[in-house]
Amino acid sequence: MKTPKGCKQAFTLIELIVVIAIIGVLTAFAVPNFMAARERARDVQRKNDLKQLQSAIEMYKLDNGEYPSSILFTKMKVVTNTCWYNDNDDGTSGPDFISTCPTDDKVIYMKKVVRDPNRSVAADNKAYYYSSSDKYKYIVCACLENQGDADGVAGNCDDISYKCNNGTGKNYTLTEP
Repeated sequence: MKTPKGCKQAFTLIELIVVIAIIGVLTAFAVPNFMAARERARDVQRKNDLKQLQSAIEMYKLDNGEYPSSILFTKMKVVTNTCWYNDNDDGTSGPDFISTCPTDDKVIYMKKVVRDPNRSVAADNKAYYYSSSDKYKYIVCACLENQGDADGVAGNCDDISYKCNNGTGKNYTLTEP
Protein backbone atom coordinates (compact mmCIF):
# COMPACT_ATOMS: atom_id res chain seq x y z
CA MET A 1 0.00 0.00 0.00
CA LYS A 2 1.27 3.40 -0.95
CA THR A 3 1.57 6.22 1.53
CA PRO A 4 -0.13 9.41 0.40
CA LYS A 5 2.20 12.26 -0.48
CA GLY A 6 3.05 14.42 2.48
CA CYS A 7 2.29 11.71 5.11
CA LYS A 8 5.14 10.08 7.01
CA GLN A 9 5.18 6.45 8.09
CA ALA A 10 5.22 5.96 11.86
CA PHE A 11 4.46 3.37 14.53
CA THR A 12 1.05 3.45 16.08
CA LEU A 13 0.60 3.74 19.82
CA ILE A 14 -0.62 0.13 20.00
CA GLU A 15 2.51 -1.15 18.25
CA LEU A 16 4.76 0.74 20.68
CA ILE A 17 2.88 -0.61 23.71
CA VAL A 18 3.18 -4.18 22.41
CA VAL A 19 6.94 -3.81 21.86
CA ILE A 20 7.44 -2.33 25.34
CA ALA A 21 5.40 -5.15 26.88
CA ILE A 22 7.50 -7.79 25.08
CA ILE A 23 10.74 -6.15 26.25
CA GLY A 24 9.36 -6.02 29.81
CA VAL A 25 8.49 -9.73 29.80
CA LEU A 26 11.91 -10.71 28.43
CA THR A 27 13.62 -8.58 31.08
CA ALA A 28 11.52 -10.16 33.83
CA PHE A 29 12.79 -13.59 32.77
CA ALA A 30 16.42 -12.56 32.24
CA VAL A 31 17.19 -10.64 35.45
CA PRO A 32 16.64 -13.51 37.95
CA ASN A 33 18.73 -15.85 35.79
CA PHE A 34 21.49 -13.26 35.65
CA MET A 35 21.42 -12.82 39.45
CA ALA A 36 21.54 -16.60 39.98
CA ALA A 37 24.55 -16.85 37.65
CA ARG A 38 26.35 -14.21 39.72
CA GLU A 39 25.59 -16.16 42.93
CA ARG A 40 26.94 -19.37 41.40
CA ALA A 41 30.08 -17.55 40.23
CA ARG A 42 30.71 -16.18 43.73
CA ASP A 43 30.22 -19.68 45.18
CA VAL A 44 32.80 -21.09 42.75
CA GLN A 45 35.17 -18.32 43.88
CA ARG A 46 34.53 -19.21 47.54
CA LYS A 47 35.30 -22.89 46.92
CA ASN A 48 38.52 -22.03 45.07
CA ASP A 49 39.52 -19.62 47.85
CA LEU A 50 39.02 -22.31 50.48
CA LYS A 51 41.15 -24.76 48.48
CA GLN A 52 43.89 -22.11 48.21
CA LEU A 53 43.60 -21.43 51.93
CA GLN A 54 43.79 -25.16 52.65
CA SER A 55 47.01 -25.39 50.60
CA ALA A 56 48.53 -22.49 52.55
CA ILE A 57 47.53 -24.09 55.86
CA GLU A 58 49.11 -27.39 54.80
CA MET A 59 52.34 -25.58 53.79
CA TYR A 60 52.34 -23.91 57.21
CA LYS A 61 52.01 -27.33 58.86
CA LEU A 62 54.90 -28.74 56.82
CA ASP A 63 57.11 -25.91 58.04
CA ASN A 64 55.95 -25.80 61.66
CA GLY A 65 54.68 -29.30 62.46
CA GLU A 66 51.23 -28.06 63.46
CA TYR A 67 48.32 -26.08 62.08
CA PRO A 68 48.05 -22.35 62.86
CA SER A 69 45.87 -21.30 65.76
CA SER A 70 42.42 -19.77 65.32
CA ILE A 71 43.87 -16.43 66.45
CA LEU A 72 45.65 -16.24 63.10
CA PHE A 73 42.37 -16.06 61.23
CA THR A 74 40.92 -13.55 63.65
CA LYS A 75 43.81 -11.31 62.56
CA MET A 76 43.01 -12.05 58.90
CA LYS A 77 39.48 -10.69 59.37
CA VAL A 78 40.78 -7.36 60.62
CA VAL A 79 43.73 -6.64 58.34
CA THR A 80 42.98 -6.09 54.63
CA ASN A 81 45.25 -6.53 51.59
CA THR A 82 47.66 -8.68 53.53
CA CYS A 83 50.43 -11.09 52.73
CA TRP A 84 50.66 -14.12 55.03
CA TYR A 85 54.30 -15.00 55.66
CA ASN A 86 56.39 -16.67 58.32
CA ASP A 87 58.85 -14.46 60.16
CA ASN A 88 60.48 -15.81 63.27
CA ASP A 89 63.16 -13.10 63.26
CA ASP A 90 61.03 -10.55 65.11
CA GLY A 91 60.87 -12.58 68.33
CA THR A 92 57.22 -13.56 67.94
CA SER A 93 56.04 -17.05 67.16
CA GLY A 94 53.76 -17.81 64.25
CA PRO A 95 53.05 -16.03 60.99
CA ASP A 96 52.91 -12.31 60.37
CA PHE A 97 50.87 -10.12 58.06
CA ILE A 98 51.94 -7.04 56.17
CA SER A 99 50.43 -5.05 53.31
CA THR A 100 53.11 -6.10 50.81
CA CYS A 101 55.02 -9.33 50.76
CA PRO A 102 58.64 -9.18 51.95
CA THR A 103 61.34 -9.41 49.30
CA ASP A 104 63.90 -11.23 51.45
CA ASP A 105 63.98 -14.96 52.18
CA LYS A 106 60.73 -15.23 54.13
CA VAL A 107 58.38 -18.17 53.59
CA ILE A 108 55.24 -16.76 51.96
CA TYR A 109 52.11 -18.85 52.39
CA MET A 110 49.69 -16.51 50.60
CA LYS A 111 50.56 -13.40 48.64
CA LYS A 112 47.08 -12.03 49.27
CA VAL A 113 44.79 -13.36 51.97
CA VAL A 114 41.48 -14.40 50.42
CA ARG A 115 38.22 -12.60 51.25
CA ASP A 116 34.60 -13.41 50.60
CA PRO A 117 33.72 -12.24 47.06
CA ASN A 118 30.34 -10.86 48.19
CA ARG A 119 31.02 -7.23 48.99
CA SER A 120 27.85 -6.94 51.10
CA VAL A 121 29.17 -9.32 53.77
CA ALA A 122 29.37 -7.79 57.24
CA ALA A 123 32.75 -6.37 58.25
CA ASP A 124 33.41 -9.08 60.83
CA ASN A 125 33.05 -11.85 58.24
CA LYS A 126 35.48 -10.57 55.60
CA ALA A 127 37.63 -13.67 55.92
CA TYR A 128 36.41 -17.21 55.77
CA TYR A 129 35.69 -19.07 58.98
CA TYR A 130 38.57 -21.07 60.41
CA SER A 131 38.76 -23.11 63.57
CA SER A 132 41.56 -25.21 64.99
CA SER A 133 40.42 -27.27 67.96
CA ASP A 134 43.95 -28.57 68.49
CA LYS A 135 47.26 -28.32 66.67
CA TYR A 136 46.49 -31.25 64.38
CA LYS A 137 42.93 -30.54 63.17
CA TYR A 138 41.23 -27.63 61.48
CA ILE A 139 38.12 -26.64 59.58
CA VAL A 140 37.71 -23.88 57.00
CA CYS A 141 34.22 -22.92 56.01
CA ALA A 142 32.31 -20.48 53.82
CA CYS A 143 28.59 -19.79 53.48
CA LEU A 144 27.18 -20.44 50.01
CA GLU A 145 24.61 -18.20 48.34
CA ASN A 146 23.24 -20.82 45.96
CA GLN A 147 21.05 -23.05 48.13
CA GLY A 148 20.90 -25.67 45.35
CA ASP A 149 24.67 -26.22 45.30
CA ALA A 150 25.47 -29.94 45.34
CA ASP A 151 28.69 -29.36 47.34
CA GLY A 152 26.89 -27.43 50.05
CA VAL A 153 26.04 -28.87 53.46
CA ALA A 154 22.95 -27.64 55.29
CA GLY A 155 23.45 -25.79 58.55
CA ASN A 156 26.11 -23.62 60.07
CA CYS A 157 29.83 -23.85 60.03
CA ASP A 158 31.46 -25.52 63.02
CA ASP A 159 30.98 -22.51 65.28
CA ILE A 160 27.53 -21.31 66.34
CA SER A 161 28.67 -17.69 65.85
CA TYR A 162 29.28 -18.20 62.13
CA LYS A 163 25.78 -18.78 60.79
CA CYS A 164 24.92 -19.15 57.12
CA ASN A 165 21.78 -17.12 56.37
CA ASN A 166 20.80 -17.11 60.04
CA GLY A 167 21.23 -20.86 60.29
CA THR A 168 19.06 -21.75 57.28
CA GLY A 169 21.71 -21.72 54.55
CA LYS A 170 24.33 -24.09 53.18
CA ASN A 171 28.06 -24.04 53.74
CA TYR A 172 31.13 -25.47 52.05
CA THR A 173 33.64 -26.99 54.45
CA LEU A 174 37.19 -28.34 54.12
CA THR A 175 39.14 -30.13 56.84
CA GLU A 176 42.62 -31.54 57.20
CA PRO A 177 43.33 -34.33 54.67
